[in-house]
Amino acid sequence: MDTDFGTQYAVAVSNRIAAQHTRANSATLMRARPRFRNVSAARCSTQDGIILAKRMATDKLGSILAFVRVAEQGSFANAGKALGISASAVSKSVARLEERLQLRLFQRTTRALSLTDEGRLFFERCDRILVELDDAERSMRERAAGPTGVLKVELPATLGRLQIAPALGTLTERYPKLRVEASFNDQLSDLIEAGLDAVVRIGEPRDSRLMVRRVGTVRYMVCAAPAYIEANGEPRNPVDLANFDCIGRVPHGGPSPARWRFASPDNGMPFELDVAGTLNFDSNDVIIDAGLAGAGLVQLHTYMAEPYLRSGQLVQVLREFAVDGPPISVLFPSNRHLAPKVRVFIEIVADILGASSEGGQHPIAPAWGEGGQHPIAPAWTPATPR
Repeated sequence: MDTDFGTQYAVAVSNRIAAQHTRANSATLMRARPRFRNVSAARCSTQDGIILAKRMATDKLGSILAFVRVAEQGSFANAGKALGISASAVSKSVARLEERLQLRLFQRTTRALSLTDEGRLFFERCDRILVELDDAERSMRERAAGPTGVLKVELPATLGRLQIAPALGTLTERYPKLRVEASFNDQLSDLIEAGLDAVVRIGEPRDSRLMVRRVGTVRYMVCAAPAYIEANGEPRNPVDLANFDCIGRVPHGGPSPARWRFASPDNGMPFELDVAGTLNFDSNDVIIDAGLAGAGLVQLHTYMAEPYLRSGQLVQVLREFAVDGPPISVLFPSNRHLAPKVRVFIEIVADILGASSEGGQHPIAPAWGEGGQHPIAPAWTPATPR
């Protein structure tokens, strides 16, 4: 005579625990579903394992596991074989679940077994929940193991040189089994084709194959060397820039210098302004060097200016007109499991750029346009200047 699912399940699991208990690192506590094969019994006595197995077998999760296995296998007999118990015990467990839900989950005939509409909906939700549980367990195991291997990343040239690259040594010091290979490029490479683990980009990412994590926001600020301010005075309003030598940035292939961006201190509305000067460059590094040399005013991204503002080599002017610019994001291939090496890279970049002090961590999301629409080319909308 068949015992119920809970008893058979508990006996099967406890037998496995007893057989494996002498090993220092017991492999499994539960094999009813391959997704749940990593619960360690190293610290449990055999009796503890039996008690835990009985609880799991008789609670809602045990019935759900039986139901999902039947839905996957297509029959109670096949599900019973997969679970290591009898078909009758599986059937009784599913029947108890249906009784609890007050719904029929399967259509049963002598020749076939199929999900009802309610059963199909329930299966989809239960399957997602089990995947999430597996992901949570995997995440904890990966955190315990730590990141290893080679992390291949691509960074914007100036942001990478000034802010991110100097901190990568801290990452490898913290995780000795991790190596980092970083390249610098202001144009978005095909991340998948190039075999990259992650890229950092400034601008709105637009590639449905990639996932995106916002790690910061650019802010535009106008700066100058103290010697230039001492010799020429300080503008009080953006319209005053007509009387100053403004070092312009000419986009690659662009016909004229980019307009400077500001926000009204009264209402926060952004606006742009054409500026003029005797020097224009297409390189951010050269623009910074010219500003440091006292050749004129420069408009820089926050990350470009901060090291020199801290050292006193540059001072900020028109502070109340500074405006937020495009986001800074880490992009990586879309998959369900975020590799530990990518996770710690995202964390350190977010820490560097101060994302946690600007409203908290941004969730991971597909690199699509607003409203979840798949974008069209280009793969991302670059910011200027970068």
